[in-house]
Amino acid sequence: MMASAVKVSHAMVEGRKVDTLQVYLAHPKEERLSAGVKLDLFASGDFMCPVKAFRDWMQDKEVKLSSQRPLFRMADGSNYTGVLLNKDLKFLLKDVVDYSKSPLTSHSFRRGLATFMAKSGYADEDIMKVGRWHSGAFKAYITTPREIRGKLAAELAAKVSSSLLLA
Repeated sequence: MMASAVKVSHAMVEGRKVDTLQVYLAHPKEERLSAGVKLDLFASGDFMCPVKAFRDWMQDKEVKLSSQRPLFRMADGSNYTGVLLNKDLKFLLKDVVDYSKSPLTSHSFRRGLATFMAKSGYADEDIMKVGRWHSGAFKAYITTPREIRGKLAAELAAKVSSSLLLA
C-alpha cells in the first residue's frame, strides 16, 4: 500500500461530520479486476480508534512519507511486510496466545470479526457489508463454539444411526 492511499477524511453520519481514515485498496482480494475500492474506517473515540492511531503514528514515525514508496516502512526505509507484521503480533501476544495450539496471524482478524459479529447477533447482510463479502463465503470464517459443534455432531450421529436402522 502506497503512502498516498491513506488519509484522514470526513463523512456525514446521521447529520454529523465525523472523522474517518480513508484507505484506498488498489487490488482488493474480493475484486481483483476492479479499479480499486475506498474504505472508510470511522473514528470510534476509544483505545482502538483508527483515526487517532493513524494520527499518533504519523506524529511518531521515523521514516518520511513518499507517495512513490510503501506507507509502512522500517526505520531503515525497508518495507514492513506481512511476514514482519505476523512476527510482531506473535511477539506482542506471546503471553496471551498459545501458538502451539492455534497460530494468530493478521488474517485471524478477518475471521475474528465475522465470528464476533455473528455471536453478537448481527444479520448476515451486515457481516457481509463490513467484510466486503459478496456471497455466503464469510460463513466459512465464523467459528462455532465447541458446545454447539458437539450438540450438532450428536444430533447428526443420531439421525445417521436411525436412518441406518430403517434401511
